[in-house]
Parts: sequence; structure tokens; C-alpha cells
Amino acid sequence: MVGVERTKLRKWMAPLLFAGALALAGCGGSTASPKTASPHLGVLAGTAGECSGLSNQPAHPVQVIVYRSGHVVVKQTKLGSHPYRFSLPPGKYRVTTNQSYVIPVNVVVYSGLVAHAAALISSCD
Repeated sequence: MVGVERTKLRKWMAPLLFAGALALAGCGGSTASPKTASPHLGVLAGTAGECSGLSNQPAHPVQVIVYRSGHVVVKQTKLGSHPYRFSLPPGKYRVTTNQSYVIPVNVVVYSGLVAHAAALISSCD
């Protein structure tokens, strides 16, 4: 009689254990560990100036371009002179615009801090 009860218990427990194992396996895949979590971000902020020309002319697009290690990280285009703000991983960046005669600015972004870049003003002719 004891053998029959053990057999029934095994038949009942096997599917339950299998379902529990599946549920735990699904949960484990979505949990991020500290090693794979994204780093804290810093902020890069500044102003981009439009190439000034004749007065009373409509605004033109000004594109801010942020580089890291020679590769474009992010771009932003707005009409006319404007402030910009990007959330970026800590590191060294080079910021410029698509306007003529702009001197690119090198900036270091630190985690949790705001890096204010010099104004990117164009002195076009």
C-alpha cells in the first residue's frame, strides 16, 4: 500500500515541480544583474547658434552633433539658435554644429552631473 501512495504522489508532484521550474526559469531571464545594468548618465548642455546673416531672414536648421571616439553619438536639429541638452554615458565627447566656421568643443561628461559646453556660435561670412 505504501508503494501505491508513493507512485500517486510522484505522478501528482512531477507536473507541479515542472510548472514551478518553468515559472522560475522565466523570472530569472528578466532580472538584470549589476554587471549588466546600464551606467548612470550625465548631461551635456549648451547653446548652438545659427550662422547670422541678413536681418529679417527666416531661421535655418541648426544641427548639433555629438561625437565620441570619432563616431556620431547623437544629433539634434532645430530651427535657429537654440539650447541643447543630451543625457549621455560618462566619457569624453566632441560637440559641433553644421554651421560654418564653428569651433568644435571637447567636453567630459561625468555620471550624475551636468557638463556645460561653451556656446557653439558661428562666425560665418
